[in-house]
Amino acid sequence: MNSVVVRDIESLARYMETLKVKKDELESIYLSLNVETLNQESNWSDPQYEILKEQISSYCMNCKSQLEELDNVINYINSLLSKIRDL
Repeated sequence: MNSVVVRDIESLARYMETLKVKKDELESIYLSLNVETLNQESNWSDPQYEILKEQISSYCMNCKSQLEELDNVINYINSLLSKIRDL
């Protein structure tokens, strides 16, 4: 049988809040990266721009997937905290 031991509930709650803040910061950075790249479309006419745009778009999509995984971690910790507090 598996068991979970949490020695300091408030420390775990602070960790979850830190994850939320950092996830939001990363999401904002990725969005900004994509927007700034798209803003160059009317400024930079070059076949290399199209390649760069695709690379950055792909990178941002991969990052989105990682952010979803981070959301899963945050949700797990939140659920765990709820269960512990209900005891």
